[in-house]
Amino acid sequence: MIKLLKNADLYTPEHVGICDILLAGSRIMTIGPQARIYEGLPGVEAFDLENAVTVPGLVDLHVHITGGGGEQGPSSRVPEITLTQLTLNGVTTALGLLGTDGVTRSQENLLAKCRALNDEGLTCRMLAGAYQVPSPTLTGSVTRDILAVDPVVGVKVALSDHRSSAPSVQELVRLSCDTRLGGILSGKPGIVVAHIGEGPGMLEPIFQALAQSDLPARTIIPTHCERSDALTEQAAALTRRGGFADFTADVDGSRGGTARVLAHAKRCGAVMEQVTMSSDSCGSLPIYDESGACVGMDVSTPSTLLDEVRRLVCDQGFALEQALTFVTSNPANVLGMSGQKGCVHPGADADLLVLDKEFRVQHLFAGGRLMVRSGTAVVKGRFQ
Repeated sequence: MIKLLKNADLYTPEHVGICDILLAGSRIMTIGPQARIYEGLPGVEAFDLENAVTVPGLVDLHVHITGGGGEQGPSSRVPEITLTQLTLNGVTTALGLLGTDGVTRSQENLLAKCRALNDEGLTCRMLAGAYQVPSPTLTGSVTRDILAVDPVVGVKVALSDHRSSAPSVQELVRLSCDTRLGGILSGKPGIVVAHIGEGPGMLEPIFQALAQSDLPARTIIPTHCERSDALTEQAAALTRRGGFADFTADVDGSRGGTARVLAHAKRCGAVMEQVTMSSDSCGSLPIYDESGACVGMDVSTPSTLLDEVRRLVCDQGFALEQALTFVTSNPANVLGMSGQKGCVHPGADADLLVLDKEFRVQHLFAGGRLMVRSGTAVVKGRFQ
């Protein structure tokens, strides 16, 4: 089916202005006045977007697609994510991963859920590993997982956190080198996504691993870099060395949300093209008392991504073009999908998000398929 999107106020994420977009199958065919020649032809479905803001579908680098949690026992395991939890919040590409629980949450289950989301119309990739070292894998080897299992693009590990395995610097170097080798052999990004907890070490294990190896700085990507201003400043320093830093979108917007943190990162000289923002969707948000006991828990959702984009623009004075890069083109670059995802160009995947003036989802196209129309999911998961 060919789709004509008329009168779109287009951000690619650069601002183009009012134009028409033609989708043919799963790809963007053309952008501009020439798209109008298809209007009224048989098999062409037209959508008048009435000058609504149209942007790339969101790319979320941190999604617990099989659910996170478990810090308060089996009953605290978070359910797996549904298709519409993602689509109703504008996400068309997701990176699935495990968290604290790498025991009852298996890599096999993660792979099955990743494939299910792909079958349902989204684009999903996944990471080997969890918080623990040695890393849980499908084949017994991180390198082999990345090489042999199509959706696997890297590995997850936890640092500076009491729930981690407290890997040594040499263990982190070895894991990162194995991951990079898998990426080289498979043509994948070969990334190490490092959960950073609230421990005083912050990013020091990463800086030491880079100093004691020949690894490129972009190999190890710290996430949750919004926890403190000091951590944000270290993350900014990592981007100046050529690395990436990921910030988790805030759940409640306290203290100005992650938007305030990203503004601080910018003032600290962060290379903003190497900054990403993810949702930690379906991950648990444990609350600890002074003794370290878990006394409560919340759950993160993908709705935080657009909430933070709105705060970046309305509260922190970011141009929409730049605010969008943190959830579109920058994470697409991390996944090795520049020019395919996180952008709106002829030949790119037809992942487009149409927003109203309050940054709410009006329509969503994933691979050219209409998933959300007028704020309502028109495609749902099989058991929804």
